[in-house]
Amino acid sequence: MKRVIGFSLPFLLLACSAKQETIRPIVQDITESVYASGVVRSRNQYEVFAPVSGIIDDVHVVEGSIVHRGDPLFTLSHENARNQTENARIAAAFQFLPANEDRLREGEEAVRIAAEKLAQDSLLYVRQQRLWGEDIGTRNELDQRALNYQNSLAALRSSRLRLRQLRHQLVFADRQAQQQVRIQESIAGDYVIRARRDGRVYRIDRKIGELVAPQAAIALLGSSSDFELELRVDENDAVKVSVGQAVLVTMDCFKGRVFGATIREVFPAIDPATRSVTVIATFDRPPASLLPNLTAEANIVLRSKSRALTIPRSYLNEDQTVLLRSGKRKLVQTGARDLQRVEVTEGLNADDVLLKPAQ
Repeated sequence: MKRVIGFSLPFLLLACSAKQETIRPIVQDITESVYASGVVRSRNQYEVFAPVSGIIDDVHVVEGSIVHRGDPLFTLSHENARNQTENARIAAAFQFLPANEDRLREGEEAVRIAAEKLAQDSLLYVRQQRLWGEDIGTRNELDQRALNYQNSLAALRSSRLRLRQLRHQLVFADRQAQQQVRIQESIAGDYVIRARRDGRVYRIDRKIGELVAPQAAIALLGSSSDFELELRVDENDAVKVSVGQAVLVTMDCFKGRVFGATIREVFPAIDPATRSVTVIATFDRPPASLLPNLTAEANIVLRSKSRALTIPRSYLNEDQTVLLRSGKRKLVQTGARDLQRVEVTEGLNADDVLLKPAQ
């Protein structure tokens, strides 16, 4: 007579749950990387701001226009600035040094007359001294000639000083007036907003008749052909990235494609608002068509290794140990790691069997 041994369902479930997962290390290529996200931007991309407040009189470009450095983009209403510039030019014309030649000639003539009078009084004084030496004339006449000579000498010095001061005054007034013209022209120039670099107009945010202020962007410009990536890396990974590292980039508008890039710049500070560091990368071979502000995701390659001995990261304990099938814990040395696996550089071989640690 055969016996039938029965097992209850709870016992079977307990037996199954008690069985631990096992794996063996496998040899494969592994790449350690850091995740980053960001946008595509054109090289030298910048927003245009008005230096002064005003109402737009004219828009000289359209979206997509190719512009060169110095080309006008917008003109703001600036009647007052034009009037002030014209007033400065009128004042400068009045203060212009050649226009004051008559005043200089008048001063020079005063010096000439004073010099002639000094020469005459000097001659009379010398003659009177000679006569006095011959006992001719009175002491009063000699003193009067001496006084006339001293007065003429003082008058000449005074006229020369006045001429010097007049010349300096006129030169200063001329230069000051010209400087005022330049200042007013600069102020008037602020009402014509120009391109700072060669490039393309990607966005125009204001129309004719709208009021603009210095704190609001009115257009977006950048290179017409060169594009780069502006990526953000979490502060926990910030110290791992450096210039020259390779970047693997994906974009939603190019599904299924991966583009290579290289880090060109790492900003030297963490953004306190996002707790991330900004990284600029250039495409190795950019797509044929790109637009500013396309979203992008990237993996920054820290290191790669071929034929590395790897295990799943879930089999590695926080204390850098693994659990062998025998139940013994073993300390291992690790190297590169990606999101799923980690390289084991010392402590294991491909024949070892590992148990998955209890969660």
